[in-house]
Amino acid sequence: MHNQPNTDLEQLLQDYATEPVPAYISVSGGKISEVNSALAFSLPGVMTGVVVVAEAGMVTALWAFLLGGLALSLVGFATGIVGVRKRVSSYMLIRDSFGSRGANIVNLCIALSMFGWFGVNIVLFSSAMEYLLADISDISLPQWLTPVCGGVLMTASAIFGFKSIQKLAAIIVPIQLLVLCVLLYKLVDQASLTDIFLASGTASMGLGEAVSAVVGSFIVSALVMPDLTRYGRSTKDAAIASFLPFLGSATLVYCISAATAVWLSETDVLAMLQAAGLGILALVFVIFSSTITNAVNLYGCGLSIAAIVPRFKEWQIVIFSGIAGTAVAFAGISDHFIDFIFSLGIIFMPVGAIYTAHYILEVKSERLVGEKGSQIEGPTRFSWPAMLAWLAGMGVAFLTSQEKVLLTQIPAFDALITSALTYVVLVKLGEVAKRQRGR
Repeated sequence: MHNQPNTDLEQLLQDYATEPVPAYISVSGGKISEVNSALAFSLPGVMTGVVVVAEAGMVTALWAFLLGGLALSLVGFATGIVGVRKRVSSYMLIRDSFGSRGANIVNLCIALSMFGWFGVNIVLFSSAMEYLLADISDISLPQWLTPVCGGVLMTASAIFGFKSIQKLAAIIVPIQLLVLCVLLYKLVDQASLTDIFLASGTASMGLGEAVSAVVGSFIVSALVMPDLTRYGRSTKDAAIASFLPFLGSATLVYCISAATAVWLSETDVLAMLQAAGLGILALVFVIFSSTITNAVNLYGCGLSIAAIVPRFKEWQIVIFSGIAGTAVAFAGISDHFIDFIFSLGIIFMPVGAIYTAHYILEVKSERLVGEKGSQIEGPTRFSWPAMLAWLAGMGVAFLTSQEKVLLTQIPAFDALITSALTYVVLVKLGEVAKRQRGR
């Protein structure tokens, strides 16, 4: 019998996909925050900072980084609290609010978003390998070969599971921190911070779009925060696990990468790192970061698809996902990076708002099943209030981006507010109708 809490982060590797995490298993908020902080230090974070500042300018970008980081922190905190108190995975929470079939639709969207991230990282990996081969030899490989080899490597890492990912992470995290420290030192020592601050960019992106893009870059992590915080002990752990990586680590990465891009007048991530004088360290950073990030993407993608089609084994799903993600890379996903992350903010912000609102309503109406941490029982097959609220949130956010609706003027925020309010109103109307039918 276990009578002492296990504080080893390896407990996060336990499945508990459809049942509550036992009370004796717990991890501190600081340990949980390390997971998302490690992702913040990787390529997507650097690329987001570079692309946003190029289109919005430095002042707008800085506001976007702060507001976006704050929004992600608040969403992650809200969903994280639900995870701490119910101790079940995000899939179970989504299933409880959207219904079993509705949850499958959400999981499919999550899987598709991971295909997109996989494609972005494959492109960066391929560019780094081409730079490296050109630097050390005269070998000229077919253009398709490097992405395919990268896809195979990343898929293999995911197939062998988190143990292989952890070993890679132990190597790359210090390199990630070293790269950021070197960039920060060079900025302070060599760059004109005044000139950087006054950089205007192309002015093709306003504050609302910039904030939504920043939110989109990590919204999936905030959405699935209960997958981590269900191992937490208290609300404090949820706060640390959310604010430290999203408002702290991610904002730091955005600001350093954006300032470096302005200083060196580079919008290509690899070219920027090379121009900063990082040399082989830049190549190692890009290659290992993209490999680890994509291994994690494939692992998460496997879990999402497995929830939809459980008859397939996880390794089979991972292989399929690797092939699909590589195909996305060839389709040119990196050329539409801003559109991609902007869309993620609009699509997934409502989901977290809806299942958090569902939990609050559940508590207030005293419909909790058993004690805190009890397994969620019998969700409906399809929740129309949740689906309609999701569509309403996405629709209003799209209209905001087209300047047809002006609530907060930030699409991701409008998506959150609209979806939460719509869900609450529809549920309350449903309760009234049910009571009237019962008379």
